[in-house]
Amino acid sequence: MTSLEEKALQSSPITPICYYRKVDETFVMLKVEDDPNCLLQHLNNQHPRIKFTMEKENCGIIPFLDVLVNRNGSTIQTSIYRKPTHTDQYIHYQSNHPIKVKAATISTLAHRAKEICNPELPGMPEERQAPKDQGCGRTSHSNKRICLTCTS
Repeated sequence: MTSLEEKALQSSPITPICYYRKVDETFVMLKVEDDPNCLLQHLNNQHPRIKFTMEKENCGIIPFLDVLVNRNGSTIQTSIYRKPTHTDQYIHYQSNHPIKVKAATISTLAHRAKEICNPELPGMPEERQAPKDQGCGRTSHSNKRICLTCTS
């Protein structure tokens, strides 16, 4: 997949500001004048069995993996993102798992919150969710951000 994307980006009519991929999700930032649909079509034309889909930012906010990326003017802030279907269920304390596994679960969640969240954002991480489409406009000086998902 990496070589396919590298070749596609080299021949693309659009050069992204940034392009990050993790497994089957890709985070892309484009200049305002660039059309994300043009890049999407170019990527989808690379291989007949690999197709990308696109999710555009909504009011400057877009989820990528378990991170909620928030564009605030010229800065980017991050917080933990949980899908609406997230149940907050981990390992029950009285389960038969070793105590080290239970402790590692708590440690991992704390480490994740510390690494992902911007400390200046108000509210607890679980209080922040991606907004529903509110028809917000994009200013002329902003970058476009899209999240591409690969399906095969």
